[in-house]
Amino acid sequence: MTRTNVLRQIPGVSDVRGFAPPFFKGATHQISMRVGSSTTEILGSLGITDGSRQINSLLLWIEKPQATALQKQAMAAVARGLLLRCMVGVSNAQLGGVSAIVRRPWMIRGFQEKVLGQLHIGWGEGESLQVGPQYVSGLSLLWPGNLSRCEL
Repeated sequence: MTRTNVLRQIPGVSDVRGFAPPFFKGATHQISMRVGSSTTEILGSLGITDGSRQINSLLLWIEKPQATALQKQAMAAVARGLLLRCMVGVSNAQLGGVSAIVRRPWMIRGFQEKVLGQLHIGWGEGESLQVGPQYVSGLSLLWPGNLSRCEL
């Protein structure tokens, strides 16, 4: 399954725009996500870290240093949807860990990380997360490439 197809299949995603290299502000995709009755725009970069073609990393962000509760919910929903489609053997505890970060303060300690089995979750906002020259608010996921069923 390719990254654009994966994103389009996530519940709540209303639109996905893919970008070719050199990408758009570092993003491979722009995602429109519905949460309740609202829609928010998220930038995302799906990638590989081990030289294979298997997607095993995700960075989602909004172009502001502080996300609203709605934007955090949207990023978490996209992250959970991607894990369900791409990470072989993803557990309820790992999906719950992604959901739980929405309720945590994001600016308290800089960029924060949590490891759940082989899944690494990171999140932050303000000066703790920078994409290119801009401080953003976002979350990241990383898991072993041999546990991915999605291709670049």
